[in-house]
Amino acid sequence: MKKKLKLILNQDITKNFFILFFGTLLAQLIPILISPILTRIYAVEVFGILALFLSILAIFISISNGKYELVFFSIKSKIARVANLQLSILFTIFISIFIFILLILNIIFDFYTLEYIFLLLPFSILFAGINQAFQYFFNQIGLYKAIAFNKFFIAFFIAIVQVLLGFIFIQFENIGLITGVCIGYFIGLIYFLKVYLRNDTFDLLLKIDFKRVFFVFKKYKNTFHYSLPTAFINSISLNMIVFILGLLYSPVLLGLYFMATRIVNAPLSVFSSAYSNIFNEKISNSTSKQKLYINSFLLNLSVSIIVLTPFLLYGEDIFGFIFGDSWRESGNMIKILAPLIILNFSVGSISGIFSIFLKNEIVFIWQIIYILIIFCLFILFKDDFYNFLKYYSFFGAIAYFVLFLFGLNVIRRI
Repeated sequence: MKKKLKLILNQDITKNFFILFFGTLLAQLIPILISPILTRIYAVEVFGILALFLSILAIFISISNGKYELVFFSIKSKIARVANLQLSILFTIFISIFIFILLILNIIFDFYTLEYIFLLLPFSILFAGINQAFQYFFNQIGLYKAIAFNKFFIAFFIAIVQVLLGFIFIQFENIGLITGVCIGYFIGLIYFLKVYLRNDTFDLLLKIDFKRVFFVFKKYKNTFHYSLPTAFINSISLNMIVFILGLLYSPVLLGLYFMATRIVNAPLSVFSSAYSNIFNEKISNSTSKQKLYINSFLLNLSVSIIVLTPFLLYGEDIFGFIFGDSWRESGNMIKILAPLIILNFSVGSISGIFSIFLKNEIVFIWQIIYILIIFCLFILFKDDFYNFLKYYSFFGAIAYFVLFLFGLNVIRRI
């Protein structure tokens, strides 16, 4: 009987894994499949504006719930879960309003020149942040199919709206790509609300018991105090290169960089997302942690080299054929960025050990040093884009290898 129950449990875990895996896979594939159409509708510099928008959006999504979305896995009571959902949504609303006020002040006082389409940023943060809160909420109660469909709907409607608006607003092409992102997250949120209504009444969500919400806030305040700054620094370190390229160089170069990294990182991130979940579970229970850690690094290293090899050999031709001649330079950028991409991927999917073994302070310090390195390179090579890119790739690869060695040292000390 016990064996049968164990078998059923394992089958459920496998089923849930593949549901989430294919949902993520489709969400990653859609932007890639639609890119050859988009690159023939929109100019290269418009993708540079999109890259800047998405980077700012990613930073604020990472902190939009105050990191209270992580608390769902620690809460057993349904009422407390709803209170935590309300708290996460309230954080998102506050951040969205704050960003909206900053944008209005920027328009009035002209601190920095931004496209007016960036006024959609607070709305995108609002929709994406609430989506994120619901995703963790549904994950905790096992609604994996809803999460997979949500990811698919967001990616699908972003792509459809971007194509349609590209044809409708030919003279105002910078509208389509960013508007598509905002509408995609909005439709994803509508879907999640429908799923929520199937399981609970809307009144339960709308009637906020501020005492209970404050109790949840206070009980899990360490998440807010420690996880939020770490997530913020991590997101800045991941997106800082986009800000530097956007501020220092032309939107065209940023657009080329965006497409290069988007195409290569898509297949790698699908593998990384799936493998990191398995690795985190295995490393916790493994009796030979060091061997598993090193073998996982070597496996990821091999996968990344295999994925990158066609781009290293025929990068310009691949991008020119698939996306048009304007995008050939993206292939050259992949060759320059290859060391960083390979080491980033190889270490990224096994870096969960720092959280598992409660050594987050190592990653936090590493991220600050990584940001300082990028900033120094920015000062040294502000007038030479390709030298900046070469040294960024070289020192970035070294930094990730050092992080791998730190991880190895953590395991040896256990």
